[in-house]
Amino acid sequence: MDVKGSPKNLFSVLEIANRDDRSKTDLNIHFSSGGKIFRGESVETLIRPPPTDQYQDCHIHFSVHASVKSATVNSIHREVMIAGQSTGDSVLLTTALKKDHLFAPLTFVICGDFKNGRFDIPENDISEIVTLGQLDPDRDQFRFMVVLAEAGKLFPYQKEHPSRFLQYHFQDYELIVISSYFNMPAQPHMIDLVPFTTKEGGPQRGFYWQEVYNLYTDWYMLYAQGYFDQIGKERSHSFE
Repeated sequence: MDVKGSPKNLFSVLEIANRDDRSKTDLNIHFSSGGKIFRGESVETLIRPPPTDQYQDCHIHFSVHASVKSATVNSIHREVMIAGQSTGDSVLLTTALKKDHLFAPLTFVICGDFKNGRFDIPENDISEIVTLGQLDPDRDQFRFMVVLAEAGKLFPYQKEHPSRFLQYHFQDYELIVISSYFNMPAQPHMIDLVPFTTKEGGPQRGFYWQEVYNLYTDWYMLYAQGYFDQIGKERSHSFE
């Protein structure tokens, strides 16, 4: 992300061989390390930054597994490491890629102001860099959703939807990023929303592209409504 002329890292993706079938691949998706986490019970509890003493040092990454022993399901794990110890994975089991040939939303993120140095890209970084656009955090907030599909599955772009999207190809997967701006100054912290499944509920079916757009809209409207309820009124008073 180009933040006032300075490149910042939102997340990185590493493609690796699956350990059960070396001809298949997994994806490791890492969000910038060295951060801190606060877990809230609802979106509303996450909008206003909590006291700093309520944050814990953490590292977050997703792993997308080929799950070669299953003909219908892929497993997607989100692991949160706090103080070097795993707090356990949240798991999304999905039939979207192998059975339904549709799409699997992975996470929805509202970015902060990028002032923390952990978002800086090292000068000697040899990774291929894909830019998602430009941002002035004094004016706008950047929000995006990461979506997965099987290799070769194209996500249709709809001009009527107020968002942009980027699609990137890997050997066994397509990674889609849908993004847009929220025209209010960025907050200091990042918020992420993550779907998961339970043993009782079983695997989640795939999403049609229309449902992906609807989910994106539902999540950003949920955040926007909470933002204006808690913070927007304060900002509007400051302009009077």
